Amino acid sequence: MKIEPRPSRNAIARAAGQVQADSGFEMRGEFPWYDAWWLTRYVRARAFIAQREPTRLAEFTMAFDPLRTRPDFDLIVLNEFFTDAQAALIRQASYAIKHNQLEMHEVGTHGRFVVHNHAMLQELHAAVAPAVSRLVGEAVEPAYSFLALYTRTGKCEMHLDAPVSKWTLDYCIDQTEPWPISFSEVIPWPERFIAQEQDWETRIRTSPDHRFTAHTLRPGQAVIFSGSSQWHYRDPMSHPGVNSQSRLLFLHFIPVGMQELAEWKNWEARFKIPGLTVQIK
Repeated sequence: MKIEPRPSRNAIARAAGQVQADSGFEMRGEFPWYDAWWLTRYVRARAFIAQREPTRLAEFTMAFDPLRTRPDFDLIVLNEFFTDAQAALIRQASYAIKHNQLEMHEVGTHGRFVVHNHAMLQELHAAVAPAVSRLVGEAVEPAYSFLALYTRTGKCEMHLDAPVSKWTLDYCIDQTEPWPISFSEVIPWPERFIAQEQDWETRIRTSPDHRFTAHTLRPGQAVIFSGSSQWHYRDPMSHPGVNSQSRLLFLHFIPVGMQELAEWKNWEARFKIPGLTVQIK
């Protein structure tokens, strides 16, 4: 059985649920946070393999170890990560976006317009991968990126990312007011998470196992975090004005050689387990 070719960055962005607002499953899966589609399929796959081919379960599980985050990782705040020329390019790209380039699907849910994999920033994304590799302690390559233009209604619910964006560089381009983002410590993937009560977010925020810290980025500052293993969120802006906004660039990175495995549609061919795709899609 032939494994699908390595996906493009646009394909990765689509697979990550960023441009599939019409499908609640794609965005949330069986867990209550958005972007939970990947973990849902991973848990379903493990259950299917445990039932059908239990001797293969350890092999399947360990194959994903490079996508897990070491527990001692701490987020990295960067004051001057980009050169002046790179920062100017990012700013130029952000302010040169035309209305017909804006993706509208997250205006209602996140209060933001987005543009994935902006052509002006593709080379920059690849160029900074070696520096990000040194900072996070493993070789990484670009997965996908997006510019986010948050409005006065901007928010970012509590969530974990899919491992295709194991590492994220969140860069503040410009803003009208400070807007904190909060991160937990690194956690194992919550495969057995149960939303026992409606306010599951409060349970996560107040758990002593998570120990959140808030960071307020100034324009020109960036933070590197592991979005698939660190809960993160932004509350709505405290005192938004009519023209309040925040312009951010998200550069996502994945360990070198893991893009194929990060795509769930490849698992059946990779592990030679017939029927796996149908069971988890």
